[in-house]
Amino acid sequence: MSLRSADTVALMVVAALLSGCHDSSRENGTLIFSSAQAERRVAELNGEIESQPDDPNLHVELGKLFLSEEYTDAAIREFEQALSSEPQHAQACLLLALALQKQPRPNMTRVTELLLRAVQIAPQNAQAHLNLAQVCDKRGQSERAVDEFQKAIALSNDQAILVSAHLGLMALYQRQGEGARADEEYEAACRIYPGVKDMIVQAEINRSTPPPQYPGDPRNDGQGLHPRLETRMKRAKEVISEMDGDQQ
Repeated sequence: MSLRSADTVALMVVAALLSGCHDSSRENGTLIFSSAQAERRVAELNGEIESQPDDPNLHVELGKLFLSEEYTDAAIREFEQALSSEPQHAQACLLLALALQKQPRPNMTRVTELLLRAVQIAPQNAQAHLNLAQVCDKRGQSERAVDEFQKAIALSNDQAILVSAHLGLMALYQRQGEGARADEEYEAACRIYPGVKDMIVQAEINRSTPPPQYPGDPRNDGQGLHPRLETRMKRAKEVISEMDGDQQ
């Protein structure tokens, strides 16, 4: 079964739930894009914004492009401008909340406020409820997180959202020691996408055995930043054995 969107989204969600880490921006003062097409589109959008500076949709599109290129600060500026022009722009709220979480020290209070605004503006938006659930879970607001995960499930027919919500509930119930309920959520996710187990194993391996962040970095060989390769391989085998045991 092929489910590229669920695979990508759910793996990101599982990895975030297991590791509690954030993505980092690669901004360094010079914007270098991954393709000539992306660079052209940025130039086109900047030109359109010059003539229509208050169009929130142009700022959102430009912000999404910056975000896809990992230029987090530039994306945040565009989403902020979109909300300045249209405070009730639900997509801008969602995207700004996402971008803020990619900062080294995200303002989770602001993130929560943006997501609360998003679900108020668009109460039928399953993605908004899912994102709010994940943030509430990270902040230890378990009761609200459960409620929002369940709303996302009730509102969505999108497999990626459903898998992510069930896995979010699974992780939450596991931390609370409610094994039976966690198993139910795991089984629900597997019914939607049978590749869930492989995603969870890979996410746990990634958390437990982080590869060197920068190829060739002298710190990547056990000098305070990353475990040695032998350690990572040993831990990977242990993780697989542990998770296989849990499923028996």
